Amino acid sequence: MWFIQHDFMSPGYDELVSLRTAELRIPLGLEFTADQLEAESDQFHFGLHLLDWQLIGCLSFRHLGGQKLAMRQVAISRQFQGRGMGRVLVERAENWAKKHGFFHVELHARQSARPFYTKLDYRASGDEYVELGIAHINMFKELL
Repeated sequence: MWFIQHDFMSPGYDELVSLRTAELRIPLGLEFTADQLEAESDQFHFGLHLLDWQLIGCLSFRHLGGQKLAMRQVAISRQFQGRGMGRVLVERAENWAKKHGFFHVELHARQSARPFYTKLDYRASGDEYVELGIAHINMFKELL
């Protein structure tokens, strides 16, 4: 598998947006707006690809200042869910973060994804809240 960083507005980025739309937005009856995508111009975007370059997962990091990142828009193609690909994606992203001097990652996890992140040593912080009509919890991890 290949873990690849894609530049904003590149063909690879467009593919990431398509996967995110299919897995994260359409099920909620939502689509990305031009303003939402433009707000990602300064973020780090990654894809997890099979050896034939098929995109199977993606995520983005937003720099929060200092050594902190926010992980966002984590998605695995439906046909690859439940096969450990999410773990591979997150672990490779964490390795990238450490290599680039980032040591704290936080995220807004859908409650349904909380067990997944807990298995990866993320800890919940604060109370549950609703975002985009779905229960979420803030989680974080210190990368060692």
